[in-house]
Amino acid sequence: MDKSTLIENIRSQRAALDAVVARLSDDDMQAPILEDGWSIKDTLAHIAWWEGSCASWIENRASNADRLPAGYSFDNIDRLNNDLHAEQQKRPLAAVRDDARSAHAAIIAAIEPLADADLAVSHYGWPALDEMIRSNTTEHYEEHLSAIDAAAAGRG
Repeated sequence: MDKSTLIENIRSQRAALDAVVARLSDDDMQAPILEDGWSIKDTLAHIAWWEGSCASWIENRASNADRLPAGYSFDNIDRLNNDLHAEQQKRPLAAVRDDARSAHAAIIAAIEPLADADLAVSHYGWPALDEMIRSNTTEHYEEHLSAIDAAAAGRG
């Protein structure tokens, strides 16, 4: 996939997610209405963490710096997500919204200087950089969008 298509897909999928979230009140955003008692705010914080982390990984790919916090691996990703949820859950909605905007801007900014050829290079064990990016953006948005949309339809 070329860079311009990747960025266009990320922006388009993110706009779809943002449109669903925009229909909800602050109370609806914070209600524990998703699987495992998560709120939509919690899910936005989760998406923002992964998106922001991916932006950092792109920027630090030459050093192959550790991708996950110490003590975590992709073998225990559910534990990482649960621990991140516990940390993020008490944060104010406004801060989570700011983080979501900042993380999205950061991922776009990290991708923009890349050449199309960079996207095909393997980093951090991923077959290609574009696969890592899609996993933490478009595919991640899609993974959560249907549940958020269903919850929004019932509340908005």
